[in-house]
Amino acid sequence: MANKIYRAFGRTVRSFVDLPATEIEAGPIDWDFVLEGESAPPSDGMHTEDLAAGDDGFEAKGLARFTFADNRILVRPAPGVQATDLISTLTGSLAALLLARAGHYVLHGTTLRYRDRLVILCGNAGAGKSTQASFLVRNGWDLIADDVSPITWSGNRASVHRGFQSMRLFPDSLGLIGMDADAYPKLYAGTTKCLVDFGPPRHFERDQTASVAGVILLEESDRFLLEKLPERVGLISLLSLQHPTAAIVYDTTAERRAAAFRGGSQLAQNVPVVRVCRPKTRESLSETAHALLKLVS
Repeated sequence: MANKIYRAFGRTVRSFVDLPATEIEAGPIDWDFVLEGESAPPSDGMHTEDLAAGDDGFEAKGLARFTFADNRILVRPAPGVQATDLISTLTGSLAALLLARAGHYVLHGTTLRYRDRLVILCGNAGAGKSTQASFLVRNGWDLIADDVSPITWSGNRASVHRGFQSMRLFPDSLGLIGMDADAYPKLYAGTTKCLVDFGPPRHFERDQTASVAGVILLEESDRFLLEKLPERVGLISLLSLQHPTAAIVYDTTAERRAAAFRGGSQLAQNVPVVRVCRPKTRESLSETAHALLKLVS
């Protein structure tokens, strides 16, 4: 595959593998993903959640090693790993790490846009975040960034730059919103999770930003409940919603930990954190979507 240049998260990215992002002609390269060949040690399986990171590199054990050399990220896959198997990590954990190193407060959430307002959907594993996000995209919302939501500030106005255009979805989530899992590639060999490219936002120009109307904490419950959390409770929630790879970066020094706390505090002071409890049913997808429309109106 020929190297192509993309724009994502306000960065110009050159990559050895095709990425789900807006392709551009040229520009000063901020992130240069360079394939170095198979030199990582073998592993019993791919466990992309088993991560190790430092200032000189990053490893998704059993999948690939990434070494930082200025703006170049040297990628060494484990034996048998194909270039396309790396797309999810390049656009997810690695992007989160690079953004955290650049000073962003990075939430583990999916950012969506309706008109000129954004919401960031967050939640623990199994809370239905990706299912709800994909339902919204199928019903008129734009996907701005999945899984990795780095906060950018203009005064007291929080925003998220447009990132990568794919989502990671399990087959049952796709079925719930009426999509066929067999039509989409898997994240990597040995998983049932799919990488779904929803295409570019319909009304969102390159690097255009919109303000965040709320951070939504999704939880499973027997009945529907929406409540705005007090600022202090919201801050505690935001600190727990950091992207796990970004959190590794924040924990490397006292200065980075303090900066991350300030980032969470600034967000809690200026953006409502809203808890939405609902059952994981198709009906609740519509009810939650209606509540979020009210929030952004």
